[in-house]
Amino acid sequence: MLIAGLLMAAVAIAPLTPAQGQVDEKELSTLRRRIEQNEPRIEELTDQIDKANEDIDLLDTRIAARDIEVELLADRFADAVSDRDRPIRVSQAAAIDSYVQGDPRSAAVLEEIRTLNGDPSHQRQRQLYDVVIGTALDQIAAAEDRLQELQESSSELIDTLAGLEQERATARSARTAALAERAGLIKDTRALRLRLEWLESLSERWVLTGELGWDGTTRPALAVKIDNVGAARPQWGINQADVVWEERVEGGFTRLVAVFHSQPAEVVGPVRSLRTSDPRILTNLNHPLLASSGGNPGSLQTLAISTLIDVGALANPERYWRESSRQAPHNLMSSTSGLWEAGGDRGGIPPPVFRFREPGDGLPDDARPINNVSIDYGETTVGYRWNGEGWVRSQDGADHTDVDGNPIAPPNVILQFIGYKPSQADLASPEADVFGEGIAWVLIDGHIIEGTWTRHNPNGPTTYRDSAGEFIRLNRGRTWVALPQVDSPVTVG
Repeated sequence: MLIAGLLMAAVAIAPLTPAQGQVDEKELSTLRRRIEQNEPRIEELTDQIDKANEDIDLLDTRIAARDIEVELLADRFADAVSDRDRPIRVSQAAAIDSYVQGDPRSAAVLEEIRTLNGDPSHQRQRQLYDVVIGTALDQIAAAEDRLQELQESSSELIDTLAGLEQERATARSARTAALAERAGLIKDTRALRLRLEWLESLSERWVLTGELGWDGTTRPALAVKIDNVGAARPQWGINQADVVWEERVEGGFTRLVAVFHSQPAEVVGPVRSLRTSDPRILTNLNHPLLASSGGNPGSLQTLAISTLIDVGALANPERYWRESSRQAPHNLMSSTSGLWEAGGDRGGIPPPVFRFREPGDGLPDDARPINNVSIDYGETTVGYRWNGEGWVRSQDGADHTDVDGNPIAPPNVILQFIGYKPSQADLASPEADVFGEGIAWVLIDGHIIEGTWTRHNPNGPTTYRDSAGEFIRLNRGRTWVALPQVDSPVTVG
């Protein structure tokens, strides 16, 4: 199992009611305009970065040259110090020598005699001493002057070097800022392009399946809660649903949230009660209709304050009937046409939810072939087996078919591993946590793609990415989304 991190942030654009071709032309225009605004700024920043690199290279060269000058100046300074120290040592030696030639008292007597009698030999000795001392003092003075000059040169050089380093620091800071801004714009532009390409690819297609044939219908998505226990199978209409979510309910059983948009179903059911998970799953479908047999007060209150449109049996009893071949409560039926009529002019056309492959598109490099997947929900075990065209669904050991005997074998299956918590409406009922991020397995073309899912915006779609951070693109057609608990036993064969 692969746990991949999130690599890319998506553009946060709230779903809007699509217009022509089921994509919002205003959003398309906005995306194109933002891309056009970003591109010249990216070029401008690239020029700034290139200029900053040139300036930094030049400053590096000048600083390196000044560093060499500093080293040479240090050598000259050391020589000057040595030149100064040498005459000092000479003068000290001369003074010491004059006193160590004899007893200091004798030297004092000789000095007195020289003064009184003008003895030439003593005058000569004194003159030699004065010459040595005088020369040494002259050399010391010259050396001190040289040291002073070197100190002034050193101070100027240090100031120059500090100025160059400050210029370089400023240039580097400007380059860093430009690099960061450009990186952000490039990332933003890439996300804009991906969304633009995604929306444009759905022109004239049904947005939930990506299939051609959209006929201009502006109806909203219709979600129907369908019973899934043994007494409720086989069900009516589930092979006409564009998307089906399978959620855990109490007791380790599952219930289906079947979403219809591209195809009607003359009969759909058995219809069962809603859960607080349902609005959380469906809020990104732009005010969809929700059909159910009702629910407890807490679930009904959750539905009432959500963006979903209630077309359930409690609000529209005339749209439902009981199927005599089944026993209650597994026999409540309806039809998509009646439910869409019950919705009236409420609700909006669903926005795009999945990204779809184009003809010839390959699979991610890390996609690996498999034959089947099995999910254990507790009291319900579900399998998907690749048959060369779709993933044949089985449940509790038997192939799952609709009421007409047609196998359920969607071309796309997503295993979205999520957490569940006790619902505030009924602590015995689990509530799906479909916001945040987690592990996702996508099954297409006999392969499994291990990646991640992300949904931070309740009104935004869940995005699925592979291990490289790229959007996972599905085959055009129906999709089943399993929502197993993160620790549910799952096997791959």
